[in-house]
Amino acid sequence: MKKAPNIFDYRDYRVFLKDYYEAKKVEMPVFSHRYIGTKIGFDGGFFSKILAGKRQINHRMVVKFSELFKFNKNEANFFLHLVLFNQAKKQLDKNLYFAKLASFKEANVKTLGLHMVGYYEKWYYTVMRELLNFYPFDGDYAKLSKQFRPNIKMEEAKAAIELLKELKMIRRKYNGTFSLTDAHVTSGYHSPSFAVNNFSLATLDLAKESIDRIPKEERNISTLTFSASAKNFEKMQDKLRNFRREWIEMIDKESDLNTVYQLNFQLFPVTGSLETNPKE
Repeated sequence: MKKAPNIFDYRDYRVFLKDYYEAKKVEMPVFSHRYIGTKIGFDGGFFSKILAGKRQINHRMVVKFSELFKFNKNEANFFLHLVLFNQAKKQLDKNLYFAKLASFKEANVKTLGLHMVGYYEKWYYTVMRELLNFYPFDGDYAKLSKQFRPNIKMEEAKAAIELLKELKMIRRKYNGTFSLTDAHVTSGYHSPSFAVNNFSLATLDLAKESIDRIPKEERNISTLTFSASAKNFEKMQDKLRNFRREWIEMIDKESDLNTVYQLNFQLFPVTGSLETNPKE
């Protein structure tokens, strides 16, 4: 018999609903989409739309689902905040709801991606990792903190080193300095998208501040506003992805490293498309 899923192992309520349905269906053949709809208060087709991400659920449905799953108080509360987290539109709301999910002692830290949330929490954590790619850190945190632009506090430098050690991203060498354990870190499945979004916002702030803080000859900031079709937009996305890969390949061939840089890519619409604009 398929084991019922544990709600505390999930960070997407739709994935939980799908897994619960499949497990319960084996145990109880009558447990169909129609059966669920009858218990919750909607037609069977609506459940399929929920699983597909085409429909959201409201607070009443959350309560009904919790009753159907026979959740205890803690499970029901976690499920509620999981729904709020998944359906939140604003980054601030996502942060607040995820913090609530992380506060449950039953929550599976690794499954939720908390082990990677910390890495993207501060801009200087990723910079620290890159800095150790060439900087011979020997335990002098005061000196280390002054390598950053803008400078960070000595306590922040210590926290960054401890986090990288905990995540096993760096290792101490025989001479007392540190080296990286992997060549690159990417924001894959185990890095919650909202955490990566927080990091993106922080680097955008750094980019804005660099206009006043960094001499013009040491930076390159330009913008381009243009019109394009949906077809060309797809081509532009491919070019950006290819450029990113080429950039990484070029960096991999370097041996004389001495500075950490931040490169941001932003491509987004600033108007609606002709099809979505209201007709006069």
